[in-house]
Amino acid sequence: MLVLQGTRDAIADTARMRKLARGLGKRATLVSIEEGDHSLHVPARNGRNDATVRVEMLDALTGWIEP
Repeated sequence: MLVLQGTRDAIADTARMRKLARGLGKRATLVSIEEGDHSLHVPARNGRNDATVRVEMLDALTGWIEP
């Protein structure tokens, strides 16, 4: 299971997601998207946009599929 989690996600608590991933062990990988909200949108002030976040997400997915 691959979980992409925004660090500013107000719906899915980051601490709980980390605990869940730890509990699942090798069956789960949690990737934190810095400053991402629940939709993984990031504030413009941090210099990233949706396109760069999508690249980050796709890189995480590729790395997870092809270890």
